[in-house]
Amino acid sequence: MKRFGIKLAFIASLTAIATTLTSPANAAGNVLRWANSTDVTSMDPDAVYVILNASFLGNIYEGLVRLDRNFKIQPALATSWTRVDDYTWRFKLRPNVKFQNGDPFTADDVAASLMRAADPNSPYRPAAYWIKDVKKIDDLTVEVISTEPHATALNDLTGLYILDKKWMVEHDALRAVNPAKGEKSYADEHANGTGPFQLVSRRPDNETVLKVNPNWWDKPEHNISEVIYRPIGSDATRISALLSGELDLVTPAPLQDVGRLEHSDGVKPMVGTSTRIISLNFYPGAPKLNDSNVTDKNPLADLRVRKALYQGLNVDLISSRIMRGLTKPAGTSVAPQVQGYSKALDVPSAPYDPAAAKKLLAEAGYPNGFEIGFDCPVGNYVNSEQLCQAISSMWSQIGVKVHLNMVPFSNYTGRVLGKKTDVFILGWSNAPQLDAFSYLTNVTSSKGTWNPGGYKDPKVDELIEQVRQEPNMEKRLALMADAFRLYKQDFATIPLFAEPMIWGANKNLNIFQGSDSIVRLYWARFN
Repeated sequence: MKRFGIKLAFIASLTAIATTLTSPANAAGNVLRWANSTDVTSMDPDAVYVILNASFLGNIYEGLVRLDRNFKIQPALATSWTRVDDYTWRFKLRPNVKFQNGDPFTADDVAASLMRAADPNSPYRPAAYWIKDVKKIDDLTVEVISTEPHATALNDLTGLYILDKKWMVEHDALRAVNPAKGEKSYADEHANGTGPFQLVSRRPDNETVLKVNPNWWDKPEHNISEVIYRPIGSDATRISALLSGELDLVTPAPLQDVGRLEHSDGVKPMVGTSTRIISLNFYPGAPKLNDSNVTDKNPLADLRVRKALYQGLNVDLISSRIMRGLTKPAGTSVAPQVQGYSKALDVPSAPYDPAAAKKLLAEAGYPNGFEIGFDCPVGNYVNSEQLCQAISSMWSQIGVKVHLNMVPFSNYTGRVLGKKTDVFILGWSNAPQLDAFSYLTNVTSSKGTWNPGGYKDPKVDELIEQVRQEPNMEKRLALMADAFRLYKQDFATIPLFAEPMIWGANKNLNIFQGSDSIVRLYWARFN
């Protein structure tokens, strides 16, 4: 009876998708039906610092600048810019732009939005921490002032979206809220940007509908009139709906279904390699572990233990089996497409050697190994469950018993940043900046928001500060390489691979698949 109920639920879910997503308008090819493995967690562009939210909301909101198809910075809400001095950028704003509710776009909106993102309470502060002030010169001119010389200001601004100040004031949303603290705002469920699409309806964890913005200032390259977005956690359900014609785009598509999509009528797989490096990160700065039989100290504080965990993983096997050969092992935390990548560092820090790993554990005082907690996110990373199980199995071979905890991605960030685990998976793409300083300042720095494990090396911190202020690109790249070299020597993280990026799409849909994993609907066209 239970199995029969599961089948009925599966059929009902497909029926619901078909009923909701199929419409006569789609016959004309202008309704894009898109399913992702998880939902966008907020409509507030400053609420959550993750790629999925930035990707979706980048179709509603815009920044002063944006990236073109070659990832070069181009004008968006700003038409031009000049560097006044080491601390100041002046932007001329685009005239005659309106928000989707009809309010005019002015310098007041830029100042309010950028200071909102830079607020200490803002989850988007990692991309905006450098903003000291935004001064209005006139209605169409602003100056963005940094706390110190900041070489990647333009890169950061590609990911900082502009909201309507008047709208924020009316709805008490002028200050960014932090969902990790249980805070909510009107902007969580409502949106008012200047971008190519506007929000029609929002039902969290069910469906979000967008329609084309007829008053968008730019010339549309897309031919979409409506977007229906649904989170569908089941890989099988997403693929079945794509194959039956009830969906036009699924992100991601399961690795195991690439061949099936290649040989099916009406659909196609889109396969690439993202800039997101998947790695294992530790909590070396914690006084003790959360889930271990070692209660008097933290084994991860010992370099020998971290190196043992590194040498206990066969990353070649993980890449070929778990990721089905669609990627290769990474030796560094930065993808080749990202500014700051060093080919010299993209090599293993130590060879796979279980015997050497056991010896290191014994030298560190753990001849019989130890127990450790490991939180694994479900629904956001490709094949994450299989990956985590493989890692746990490999570590068990060197005597490290893993307490594996599968966590829905909606709860994962809070657990990681709340220091409730011992080991966690981190996927960092350095997007939208596409500059390795993003990783250095957010993950490697002892002050980094995404360094909950408390890794700290004064030499690395000093190098990061030098990178922050160095205007000469050649010197800057050399400083970044030095910082990453020390980081590697500390075995502070275990880079695994660049995540394969696999989408499934209607064969008649042409959509740009950039290595930054951002879905740009404004470049999508149905044949």
